[in-house]
Amino acid sequence: GEQVAVSVSGPTFGRQVKEKQELFVDVPKHDIETLESRYINSLSPSEQDLLKQVRKIKGLVGAKFS
Repeated sequence: GEQVAVSVSGPTFGRQVKEKQELFVDVPKHDIETLESRYINSLSPSEQDLLKQVRKIKGLVGAKFS
């Protein structure tokens, strides 16, 4: 239910991107590894699940945490 402001180059909101559509950020592999190795205990269960989803979308093999 939170709102954020974003800057996106390319698509037009209202055409290619619709209201309420989920958008994902292309998180660099290094940042994923840092989150998993240093900050995993600070992430909520839903944030950990999202990190697993991002790992899967990016084709990175398996989650580094359980």
